[in-house]
Amino acid sequence: MRIDLKKLQHAVNLAEKGSFSKAAEVSAISQPAFSRSIAAIEAAYGVQLFHRSPTGITPTKVGAAFVAEARRLLIQSQTLEHNLSLRAQGRAGNVAFGIGPMLASMVLPRLFAGLAYDSPGLAVHAVTKSGPELVDELKAGGIEFCLMSDQTSADFDGVDVHVVGEMPMGVFCRAGHPLTQITDLTADQMNQYPVCSGWSDEFDNLRFERPAITCENFHILAEAMMLSDALVIATPEFFYHNMAKDDVILLTNNIMGQGPVHTRTMTYSISNRDLSPAAKRLLDRCCNILEWRCPI
Repeated sequence: MRIDLKKLQHAVNLAEKGSFSKAAEVSAISQPAFSRSIAAIEAAYGVQLFHRSPTGITPTKVGAAFVAEARRLLIQSQTLEHNLSLRAQGRAGNVAFGIGPMLASMVLPRLFAGLAYDSPGLAVHAVTKSGPELVDELKAGGIEFCLMSDQTSADFDGVDVHVVGEMPMGVFCRAGHPLTQITDLTADQMNQYPVCSGWSDEFDNLRFERPAITCENFHILAEAMMLSDALVIATPEFFYHNMAKDDVILLTNNIMGQGPVHTRTMTYSISNRDLSPAAKRLLDRCCNILEWRCPI
């Protein structure tokens, strides 16, 4: 005989109520059916689980051990069901994803704050690297998806790519920077100062004469800008969400004479492979933070 969870619960209910009628009522079945359930366990294993007396029902020594073990199994089954439900909702489990440097600085603080509040059972690993490195990590199975700027130098064979939004880019400096006194700013004038950004391949398409400073953490780049005459290429959204507007100046969106520059943000995932519920939920949240519609 296999003892199912209902019979375990019946035994626990009887031990707690001390009465067949009360235990049957709690179990939502008739008293005869409840009595047969307990008797079936005792008959199958040749043991007496409960003493029956006019004063009430009490577990035998074997019955007490059985009820204690039954309670543990019922709690474990409830925990299993709870965790499975959370995983189905993307609120528990483990998930790793990739995100570009500027987006990481914009999205991750708010993403992690929200997850710590409503999904403490979800273990999240965010990987921030260059675009080609993230695509390689995706293909190797280390991450489920990437959220980053449009890439031209990566190998996208076997990768689905979707556009989720577009951000304007600009050249920023601290308030009081010498360039803020100049109207009709030229590329030559900007080239007198070091330029910072989060990805080195972006500089390949722009005409910089000074060495580029790259860092995956835009908060560090912003602090370096505030402490020096360095310039930072970023989207206005990053600064407007993270710094007082009077502290940061948008010098121009005509980056090095290239005209107004926008960067497209894309999602990258393995072709013909569904995201896990947790990964789908994370991507939805990232897009909500950026006020974009999730494309997957």
